[in-house]
This record gives sequence, structure tokens and C-alpha cells, in this order.
Amino acid sequence: MKNCILKICGVFSLLLLLFFSQSPGRSFNFIVMPPIVEEKYKSGSMSKINLTVHNNDSSPLTLLLSTADLTMDLQGKAGIAERHDETFSCKEWFVLPSPRIVIAPNAQVPIPIGIQAPYGAFGGKYGIILLQTELKPRAADEVTLLGQTGTIFLLESAGQKKRSAIIRDVKMTILKAEEVQFHVLVHNDGNVHFRAKGYVLIKNHLDKIVDRAPLQVGTGLVLPAHDRLFQAKWNNKRKMAAGEYRAIVNVQIPGVAKTLQKAISFAI
Repeated sequence: MKNCILKICGVFSLLLLLFFSQSPGRSFNFIVMPPIVEEKYKSGSMSKINLTVHNNDSSPLTLLLSTADLTMDLQGKAGIAERHDETFSCKEWFVLPSPRIVIAPNAQVPIPIGIQAPYGAFGGKYGIILLQTELKPRAADEVTLLGQTGTIFLLESAGQKKRSAIIRDVKMTILKAEEVQFHVLVHNDGNVHFRAKGYVLIKNHLDKIVDRAPLQVGTGLVLPAHDRLFQAKWNNKRKMAAGEYRAIVNVQIPGVAKTLQKAISFAI
């Protein structure tokens, strides 16, 4: 099974979860690679991948392994889902080598992870493997930092899948006639994730194109059954004469032939 390791982006800032104390004490310094795994899977198949944990501390490190469902907020920040949803979850697919691992000081160890896709599975499946420090205070009054991080899994079936989306809503904000902000809410009503991109086309009252503003999408990732809020800014003062305009939002989804469109009128 071939790995596609993505760069760490703001969209996945969740997986640097740290719970801080207010007093100095013992802390932990470790990282897990890769932060994101994106794979194709086949129904009924077993695949394997190695995660690597780096202990950058001068003390031994004990980590507890667990799994969780993945969710995402409107800004694209990933998080741990509070409720389990079998429809898009691969939480139960993970086969962990052990619930607990120990890493020597300034060392790194591979963690072999199995992914068992059940028969009949299709579409996109999402989950997180979490690694959390096992706390053992060395003194009764010692305060520690609890570290938790992990790897996000974005799995997509090699076969049956539906890639589809709609623009739920378009809103705008005018800032002193110097900048127009567009807020575009996109919903993934398919069964696999996608990365959206697009732009806003600006037309005047004569239906003539005067400018365009790109959507600021970052990675553009949208999970199935999730909404993402994208923004665009039009602040080209040279072309922003007073008058009436029409903005046409264009959102492009890879694998979907038709560009999504929604229009809104405004005046400056």
C-alpha cells in the first residue's frame, strides 16, 4: 500500500493537543510521523503502514495508543469526533501492535499499524491514531505536562464512491467600500473527501466582467457530511467604482465535471 504523506498544515493543527499546567514540572518532547496518511483501500483487504515516534527527550518515554473518529470544523481544523459514526469511520479498522509502547531516550521506534477493511466497505473512511503520554509523577507534588498527538488517516475505496458537493450559502461583507469579503459555505454530500478550489467572478450592471477574486481555501479539504467555510476578498480599488455588481461564486471539485455556481448582488 502506497503512502501519500501530506505536509503539516493549519487545517490539522488539532493534532498538537497539549494540556498545560500552571506550575513548572516534567514535560515531554516527542513527535509522530507521518502526521497524515492518505490511502486507497480495497474491501476485505488488510494493509500495513509504519508510524515512527521520535523521543527527543533525555528520559524514557511511555505512550498509550488509542483510536478515534475524525471530524472537522467550518475553518477546516481537524478534531476528535464526540460521536461514533460507522458510515465514515475507520476507527475500528486499526490493528494496533500494543496499547502501550516504551521508547528509550533520544531514540525512535516504528509502530506497525494494520488496516483491516471489512467486506462490503466503500467510500471514504476517516480516523485518528492517538499517542498520549503515560504519566508517572516522580514526586507527590510534581506537576506534569500531558502530551498528546497522532496521525490522521484519510482512506478512500478503490471502487464504489460518490464525489458530490453543493454551495449551501453565500454571504458578503463590505468594509468601507475598500474591500468586499465573500463567505462561501460548501457542503460535501458525497461519500469521499475532496479538495475544493475556486474563485468569485465580479460583473458590473452591464453584465461585463470587471475582476475576479480567488477563494482562500488552504488545503481545501472537505470531509463527507461536513461543511467548510471559504472566503474571498475583493479589494482592487482601481476597479471598485461606485455602482451595482453581481458576484458569481465558482467552486471546482476534482472529479466533478460541472463547476458549482451561486450568485449574489451587491452595491458599493
